[in-house]
Amino acid sequence: MHNLLALAEFMAHVAATAKATGLNVEKVGGAYLDVTLNDQTRRLDLTTLYQVYEKSPDQLDDMIDSYLAGLNSRSPLPPPTTPQELADSLLPTLQTTQWLAEMQAREGVSLFARPFLTGLAIVYVVDTPGTRTYVNQTMLQDLLDSGLTVEEIHVTALNKLRKRTQAYKLQTHSGLYQLMISCETREGYAAMCVLLPETMEQWARRIPGTMLIGIPNRDFIIAFSEKNLGGVDAIDRQKSKAASRRQPALYGRLLAWRNGKIREYEPLH
Repeated sequence: MHNLLALAEFMAHVAATAKATGLNVEKVGGAYLDVTLNDQTRRLDLTTLYQVYEKSPDQLDDMIDSYLAGLNSRSPLPPPTTPQELADSLLPTLQTTQWLAEMQAREGVSLFARPFLTGLAIVYVVDTPGTRTYVNQTMLQDLLDSGLTVEEIHVTALNKLRKRTQAYKLQTHSGLYQLMISCETREGYAAMCVLLPETMEQWARRIPGTMLIGIPNRDFIIAFSEKNLGGVDAIDRQKSKAASRRQPALYGRLLAWRNGKIREYEPLH
């Protein structure tokens, strides 16, 4: 008799098995598994697979092996077919420059990216139901040929991000210099709020002194006063939480909002 795994344990086992077969697992959350297939990031809903497992727990490994074998045989999903559809699906995201170099070396594909801060770059994804595809140079050229400039592509992606983040719920912890503002999601865009100057300015008006910002992973952002470094403890807790969920780290240093811009934080002594 096999002990039935809880959903989180089941997902961790699937992710570990997938990685062992060479599949690039981006993130695990709930019943969803984000993987890279054919240079595309796909979000897999394993709810049905887990329900099948609950009925036959002794078939766990055979079930996963069969699922992964079928997954690897799938053809890549087609991207949007027109430049307009492509532009309408664009969102910006942050990745480390190390990830960007490794991705391009491994896949042999040059991605469309622009520098952000030391060690971080803005890359762009075509985000549609069921898949996220990184914008490569071929897709970029299609957009340029349609009459858009590189700056217009960036602005288009930011505008879609603005619409998405408007629905995000903020968590606040009050008390003068103790005020902290945070946001956590499970879709990979919470940290992208740092790309929206008007959002950062709104937060900064509520936080006394210099506002510091932490983006330990793409699903979490926190802002607090330079005079309240207790916010660092909250970041450390989030790092531990993210590690338990196998969420990839994003940026280990603090950022600061100064003179209307995001900068790397350097304490003034």
